[in-house]
Amino acid sequence: MNMEKFIHMQRYYKTIAIMLICSLLLTGCTTRNSGQEDDAEVKTSYEFNADKSQVSEKSRSAYSENGYYYLMNGILWFYDINNNIATVVCSNANCEHKDENCNAYLMDEHNYDPLDLAGVTVKGLGNQLWYIDGYIYIIERDESGDYLVQYDQAFFNRKKICKITEDGEVLGMPSVNVEGTMAIYDGYLYYFSVKPVNANELADNDYHTTVYCKRISIDGKSASETLGSFQFAMDYDLFGAGSGGKVCVSENGIFYVAGYISRWVSKQKILKYKVYEYNLETHEFLTLVDNTSNENVDLLGEATGEARSVQSGICCAYGDSLYIVGNGGTEIYRINESGITSIYSESSCKSIYSLVAYDGYIYCMESFEGSIRLVRMNMEGKISGQYVFDCGNKQNPTSLVIYGVDQYNILLRIREQDVEGFVDKNVKPIHGNGDIATYAVLCMALNDDLNGNIQVISSYGN
Repeated sequence: MNMEKFIHMQRYYKTIAIMLICSLLLTGCTTRNSGQEDDAEVKTSYEFNADKSQVSEKSRSAYSENGYYYLMNGILWFYDINNNIATVVCSNANCEHKDENCNAYLMDEHNYDPLDLAGVTVKGLGNQLWYIDGYIYIIERDESGDYLVQYDQAFFNRKKICKITEDGEVLGMPSVNVEGTMAIYDGYLYYFSVKPVNANELADNDYHTTVYCKRISIDGKSASETLGSFQFAMDYDLFGAGSGGKVCVSENGIFYVAGYISRWVSKQKILKYKVYEYNLETHEFLTLVDNTSNENVDLLGEATGEARSVQSGICCAYGDSLYIVGNGGTEIYRINESGITSIYSESSCKSIYSLVAYDGYIYCMESFEGSIRLVRMNMEGKISGQYVFDCGNKQNPTSLVIYGVDQYNILLRIREQDVEGFVDKNVKPIHGNGDIATYAVLCMALNDDLNGNIQVISSYGN
């Protein structure tokens, strides 16, 4: 069944074309007039570039030749960009598409102990998915281990490609939330893995365990390779949002980022970073940052007092460099073999909380009191466009995030807790799905000034 036939057989779909109002322009922002007629429109076709999309897309989304796959409230959707139709990837006409009874349900609720998988079944580990050469890939977990699984474009014809972990290892960091700890690029799945150990073994090693940086071919024809490893403290506050890891891919290298705060026995939040690169040209595994002191320091090793968050998840890669948010969430640093350089700072914002690189530009979200600013800058931190969302009475909104970027559009996602404050009254909140519920996925047209039209391609609660 091809995607076009699949889309037309659906009974459940809706698309809403609305404009989110831009009512606040900050200093230095390109002026946008309400009567302006040359705003960019959301493109209805585009040229798919697999290599670029694998670099730019985030977890919960994947680009294909004809549009975007993405997760919304744990359900897999497809936006057909040619026909401007968003559809749940489920062919059951009687399905309500709300829970695990839906064929398109892919939800990792992170409600289990990753070091004890007895009875655990997860379809869509880490809420991540990829589209490669006509197939959808996800990772499925059960008590026997983690597996790379392939589906066709209609999410049928399931095929288990290979077992990713071995010898009792589990995929991810020693933390519940594994989202972002794996990525596919150029035929390989790159990931973290860790082998569970008992409490006595942990105590003997100061509660540290070995984390492995690995890769495995997605054709399933070869065993996994260990690219490098490092020691990670298991008695840190690993269940907090500030701790964890991320795998970022670029055309030149694969970056493994680990960060953690707050040992359970400590009253202070000790900030630590580890950044490694697997160079795709030389095949060397390089240590770029290894900050393991017990002092309160930031990414540059300077005293900052109590650390608020590691921000290891707020990073992206481009070329030979990793770009990561630090300094309390207000500064972007470039990390490569030459060292660490600050390229951008916005001290007036509350946080820079979403970061994507695409085709020579960095796109980021900045949170202000009552507004969100989407910024595009070059790789040196020079701003070339921005768009401000008026969030009304929402003082510190942070869930309007970037799903991915292609040459024409930016894919955005907004979660429930921020919808209520938006000024545009057409954006209505939903309730009952918890604070991780996605309200809508939006497509924003790119143009030179980053002030193109915005279209909600699918949403709940309307």
